[in-house]
Amino acid sequence: MFVHDGHDLYAHHRRLDITGGMTTHFGITGNLMRYAHDFVVTDDKGKLFRTDGATPGDWYGYGTPVFASGDRVVRDMRDGMPDNRKGAPPPFDQAALMKDLRLFLGNHVLVDHGNGEYSLYAHLKQGSVAVKPGQRVARGEQLGAMGMSGDAFLVHLHYQLQSGPGFEEGLPAYFEGMRVRIGDSWSAPFDGPVDSGMVVEAVAP
Repeated sequence: MFVHDGHDLYAHHRRLDITGGMTTHFGITGNLMRYAHDFVVTDDKGKLFRTDGATPGDWYGYGTPVFASGDRVVRDMRDGMPDNRKGAPPPFDQAALMKDLRLFLGNHVLVDHGNGEYSLYAHLKQGSVAVKPGQRVARGEQLGAMGMSGDAFLVHLHYQLQSGPGFEEGLPAYFEGMRVRIGDSWSAPFDGPVDSGMVVEAVAP
């Protein structure tokens, strides 16, 4: 798994302009994406798609299962938005986005972990969301599948933790049992954040 954007300062999520017209329109005063991650599936040579990536199904990550990072209750979800095509604009305009900012997320799931922490899984595959608001989920339960919906320009999972159900401040995310590809070998397993540019995998418990 390639970390397109991670915990570090190089990630584009760090550069949300909270003084811009859209953020002020919605009353956003913090960066909910500050510690967000974009995870991308590649082949063993680092390629993102099999041929030219013209359709979502050509991408290696398309349809990869997405699982809950923790227990509790689904707070919000959306499904039914079409997956984008490489190089094409998303299926909504600025006027629609100003009415519903969550169009930006595409198909998504928001889980309330009950401790002031919410996890968001965005840009999911159309028709893949497997849960409903109010449904209890357990860590490791499938929520949907990786897609290219919303404002996505590549097939990936956008994952973030945040302090509330709306547009509150982002929270740091730490991962358990991860290892990093370094040259032709893998690092020892570690717990902690992952940064942009890393190639990582989870070690089976």
